[in-house]
Amino acid sequence: MIVEVRGGTRGTPGAVNTKYAEGLQLIRALADAAVDTRTTAGLPIEQRRLNVTDRWPLVIDDPVELQRRLGAKGGNSTRRIRLWVDGLPEASGLVGILSRSV
Repeated sequence: MIVEVRGGTRGTPGAVNTKYAEGLQLIRALADAAVDTRTTAGLPIEQRRLNVTDRWPLVIDDPVELQRRLGAKGGNSTRRIRLWVDGLPEASGLVGILSRSV
């Protein structure tokens, strides 16, 4: 699953993926996580990997802590990332949750 970068101010024409944090909170288990940008595309996965845990898979007990860990490498804490996940809701449920107004 790719989580696109969040940018701009919510409610403005330039806002992009303003539900970044809400989407991450739906994840219950991670098999792996890596930065996935044009800049990092040519790097091996080992150099792009986000070091959020010492052991994979990672079961998510605290989604807010997961978001903090994913942004812990510095720079943009809501950058485009690629996640290998387990435990997502069915696609229809995910679309419904993310399409609600906040």
